[in-house]
Amino acid sequence: MTERAERKRDLKKLETAMMTKLNDSIITDATAFVSFYAALVDGGSPILTALISLSPFFLLLHGLIAVQIAYMGSLVVTLVTLFMLGIYLGRIAKENALLYGLQTLIAGIATVAIALMLGAI
Repeated sequence: MTERAERKRDLKKLETAMMTKLNDSIITDATAFVSFYAALVDGGSPILTALISLSPFFLLLHGLIAVQIAYMGSLVVTLVTLFMLGIYLGRIAKENALLYGLQTLIAGIATVAIALMLGAI
């Protein structure tokens, strides 16, 4: 819904700038298309990331690995995922990808540390 509202706002700004209505235009169609797929990606990404992070526990459920290995595996997979996300963001920004990866990784580790400290209170 948020994505759709933002796209509609942008379309109305464009209509105002062009001083014409863009009903039934390719721009209106493109706006609807982009809104749908952006919402799909925004909604699906957290689910996919969670499944990747939990993948060692699926192996645990089938008796393929021990509990301790599942915990450590999940931690490693999650940290690698964060690092790769940072590298991707660095490439998008056309900046140092490794630096972005490290920053994202450190932010994730700091978040875990804060959560553990708050849980100990």
